[in-house]
Amino acid sequence: MGGLTLGGGYGYLSRRFGLACDNLLSAEVVLADGSVVVVSQTDEPDLLWGLRGGGGNFGAVTSFRFRLHPVGPTVIVGELTFSEVDGVAALRAFRDLVFDRQDVVSAVHVGAVSPSWPGFERSMVGKPVVIVEFVVTGTDLDDADRIAASLRGVAPVIVESVEPMSYVELQSAGDTTSAPGAARRYWKSSAFAELPDELLETFLERGVETASVAPDCYLELVAAFGGAVSTIDADETAFGQRRAQVDFLALGRWTDPADDERFIELCRANWAAVSRFGNAGVYVNNLGLEDRVLEAYGESRYRRLAALKHRFDPANTFHLNANIRPSGGGGPLGPLGREGHRG
Repeated sequence: MGGLTLGGGYGYLSRRFGLACDNLLSAEVVLADGSVVVVSQTDEPDLLWGLRGGGGNFGAVTSFRFRLHPVGPTVIVGELTFSEVDGVAALRAFRDLVFDRQDVVSAVHVGAVSPSWPGFERSMVGKPVVIVEFVVTGTDLDDADRIAASLRGVAPVIVESVEPMSYVELQSAGDTTSAPGAARRYWKSSAFAELPDELLETFLERGVETASVAPDCYLELVAAFGGAVSTIDADETAFGQRRAQVDFLALGRWTDPADDERFIELCRANWAAVSRFGNAGVYVNNLGLEDRVLEAYGESRYRRLAALKHRFDPANTFHLNANIRPSGGGGPLGPLGREGHRG
């Protein structure tokens, strides 16, 4: 929860209620000199601004106080799978959903059918498909059915599921596959404010090609920006993707260390092909060891963060992160705190 919030924090509720950092009211922080401060809108508001998206650059945050919102306990989860032949139509329908329903978090995935997926015939395993998903964070099944019907109308659906689920169950759905040691994985991302046809066509082409050579690599667009995220003034928090609508990820998941180079290079190639359409930076929580911090924040926001860093951590003690260098210099590492590492 700490890392999620400090980097921004999108999820199933972000289009309705904003990011985790937008709902951060106050925090207790241990600074580099060992002192403890409690920050809020009235006490050290500049530091609160930096914590809302600036990552773990300013201290060790030991407690958070959040604004909460009533949800569920039941939500509606929809998932419709289309053939690659109808991929462009499915992707355009996803685009319509992204911009028409700013209260709904949705996603689209292009990759190969896994043998563990329920509902698919054995003959479909390994074949490329386009999966459109959405989450209605309420109990209005009729609303979810209307969204499903609009998607269903664009092309034949191979497998479909629209069902109620507890919010807790939804949040824990990936616990097993994401557990430490469950797999080796890599991803690279960019944020998009628009989804032109050429982007969607390239996204589909790369996903279909990847499914044929590396079934455990895939491409994904997640529409968790926009909505309430975009209503916050760009200068109100350190988070840098207020213009964005979707997060694009080129992902890989595998088990054999011998496949590391092949899978990583494929993910990078997929990212390079699609990211050229990007115009909204990169979500800092997706950076890992990449030196793209300036891209994540933009020049003016980065300068403000660097000045804040100089005030609270002039020696760059907190540098094992997507590092922001103090504006006055100092610190043990290279220009962006990640010398020698490239994503």
